[in-house]
Amino acid sequence: MTGEGTLEIVPGSSYNANNISEDSNVTGGSTYKDVFLSGELISNIDGTINQRIIVTDDLVVGEGLHIYVAGQFIVEEGATVTFQTGSSVIFRDGSTATINGDITVQSGKTTSTLQIESGATVDVNGSVTLEGADSFSADNSAEININGTFEIGEDASATLGNATVATGAQLYVYGLVSGTVLNNGTVTIDSEGISGASPANINGFNIQMGAGATVDVKNIYG
Repeated sequence: MTGEGTLEIVPGSSYNANNISEDSNVTGGSTYKDVFLSGELISNIDGTINQRIIVTDDLVVGEGLHIYVAGQFIVEEGATVTFQTGSSVIFRDGSTATINGDITVQSGKTTSTLQIESGATVDVNGSVTLEGADSFSADNSAEININGTFEIGEDASATLGNATVATGAQLYVYGLVSGTVLNNGTVTIDSEGISGASPANINGFNIQMGAGATVDVKNIYG
């Protein structure tokens, strides 16, 4: 335990986020219970509305585990979160995520790995890399702000909902994508589709262009 109202996870430990009972951090008029994560997560985290989950160093979320975010989720600069196949993080209505570091997603399983519900907000200031099928799913009423780099790999599929690519930011599409993007930065599409997927090519993907935006279509299957 480090400080009043905080808990630090170290490799090999297990934790249920509801165990914190003390408040200590006041931000913007709200009181939060801080949870610091690093190493290897070996148990689920069911966050509450007044909890701030902070990844301070590299973190691996093992297969089958989940993180439920109802308050805040922060990946600090220099930290990388790796979601192994079958793990998931779900951002509930009203939650916020600030990705200043990096997230790598291997693939989903029966559901998407990164799930963003209606009313949630995700700010990607660092990078998100999707490597497998069903890696990312955002509700159309969620807010996805790409201010850094977002890459959908050649074996990956993603539903972006309604996303915004900021000036100077980059969205790379090498696999499958659907949804609507307001592009003020750069969108690069170089996709040959994914054999056996349904659909097997890019379908239902709309790009709205802002001033000074760029779209580079190198290859699009279908």
